[in-house]
Amino acid sequence: MDDAVIGKIPPADLGFDLVRVTEAAALAAGRWLGRGDPVSADIAAAEAMYEGLNTVDIDGRIVVGEEGKVGRHSPLDSQCKV
Repeated sequence: MDDAVIGKIPPADLGFDLVRVTEAAALAAGRWLGRGDPVSADIAAAEAMYEGLNTVDIDGRIVVGEEGKVGRHSPLDSQCKV
């Protein structure tokens, strides 16, 4: 085995990272199922997605935000940095 390869960390898989973020948002929203409170479900999903996106090795901004959907500011407002 090449000495240059030994000890190197394999590159992260962005696709799987984003699937994990989506899964975290779905699980957070799912806790609100059947409670008749879709706003709290949306807030929980947005917060979980924001937290998850901040663990992924990316540098970006939200393009289509949440601020109009729930009538309040969210961690996923347009132009928020993740």
